[in-house]
Amino acid sequence: MAANALGLRSYPRLSRREAALALMDIFGAPYAHYHSFSEVDGWYRAAGFVETWGCNDGRRGFGICGRLAQEAGAPAAPSLRRTAGAGKQGGGV
Repeated sequence: MAANALGLRSYPRLSRREAALALMDIFGAPYAHYHSFSEVDGWYRAAGFVETWGCNDGRRGFGICGRLAQEAGAPAAPSLRRTAGAGKQGGGV
């Protein structure tokens, strides 16, 4: 574990790959794209998903999970389910 200069926090050691990705995040493009749940849900539906629900909601956005048409007979989706058009703004996809 590494600690910051004041010793107030400690951070786990990063692998070379994790450090490279963190560096790319720092020097990456200074913009983000925000999409509504209903917009992303439309992309999933156009790709053949018949059932979608929100997953991985966080302060930086949301995730969407879904079930393809051939999986439609599978068990019901998790209780995190959200209806399309909820309108929540989320992070880049």
